Amino acid sequence: MILKKEKLSNIIWCLLLFSILAFPRILQPVKIVLCLVLIISSTIESKKMLINKTLGTFFMLWMAYSAITILSGLIQGNMMAGIYAFIRVNVFNLVLYILLISSVNGMRSYELTIKTVIISTLYISIYNLLFIGTGYLGMHIPSLEKLDATARIGFHIGYTHVVTTNLSMSILLFPFVAMLINDRRTNDLVNRKLHVLTVILCAAAMILSGRRILWISMLIGLLALYFYNTNSFQGKIKYFILAVLVVIIGTYVMDRTGLISFDGIISRFQYAFTALDEYGLQNVRNIQSRYLIKEFLNKPIFGNGAGATLSGFQRSESMPWAFELSYHTLLFQSGIVGASFYLAALILVLQKVFNVRKMNRHVGSTLLFTLISIYFANATNPYFSSSFDFMIFIFLPLLLCKLICEHEKELSQPRQG
Repeated sequence: MILKKEKLSNIIWCLLLFSILAFPRILQPVKIVLCLVLIISSTIESKKMLINKTLGTFFMLWMAYSAITILSGLIQGNMMAGIYAFIRVNVFNLVLYILLISSVNGMRSYELTIKTVIISTLYISIYNLLFIGTGYLGMHIPSLEKLDATARIGFHIGYTHVVTTNLSMSILLFPFVAMLINDRRTNDLVNRKLHVLTVILCAAAMILSGRRILWISMLIGLLALYFYNTNSFQGKIKYFILAVLVVIIGTYVMDRTGLISFDGIISRFQYAFTALDEYGLQNVRNIQSRYLIKEFLNKPIFGNGAGATLSGFQRSESMPWAFELSYHTLLFQSGIVGASFYLAALILVLQKVFNVRKMNRHVGSTLLFTLISIYFANATNPYFSSSFDFMIFIFLPLLLCKLICEHEKELSQPRQG
């Protein structure tokens, strides 16, 4: 068993990480309890709580962005519900994650984190394939639907559209898990056949999801694995042959079942850039991008603030301050000044990954392309600011960088005696 004879803090961390990745936006009371227990148990075990320089700097940059946006919203008299929602995600959740990441220490925690990530990916893949299968067969299983916050599925001409929240985690998980296939330390930790099976099942779930951003994240992970984390010529040939076989078999299965077609895939991508979407309605993202940029140009320095809404456009009746286009919204709410601190925080994470790449090429490259996937995905949906769970997109890479750097520092120190 993974957690046999482990410290309490490590057990709690694995349970918390699995719950965040596998059950996003549900079981929140359980996660809060796990967070508190982890912080307390780690403090008792180590008798201290240290926040390293990188986490401290990230915290200050993100808090500066948050403070500017909140103050701007208060001064301009924006909707208090929107301001509170912004504070909850960007202040309360930020503080909680900083404490959590500071509570996870040691190379054993690194190993358990890798194992938990792969197990979570396997669970998410199997869950979504089962969900798609039951939907295709016309079966309604309430207990299966209760395991996800937004478990819905639609069948369209040429593609299937799966709306499950946990599959969105594959934006982070697939590039990460796929690129670790050739990492020696990971191979020692996890059975390689199970690891490869996890990658294949996750790719299958992402393809069948009908979600464009998941297709792009999958492509990023596969290309990065092939060109960056596969060094030998034999390895490249092996993966190329495997890819050809998967495409041939997958094409046959998809054609026979009607779950997805190449025409459907092409159409899905084309509709992302057209004035009308696949349902014949106006493309919402195209519309909101024009409104957000227009209002940003009216107040370019400090923006319109947290809780700001658009005159003439409303994406959600219950949350009129919320929009999909994260970076457009960033400029609209925070202006050039606030956005500068936000982008500086993201660049800091990228810089830390480059430093880790010098220490460990495989893991460093893995984290680099994982960041590319999540930074790109965040442009089309507000993952970082959508909930506590999806802030793991930023903090999991930060945690792994921290653990690797600490380990390298320990190795470099001369032994006593």
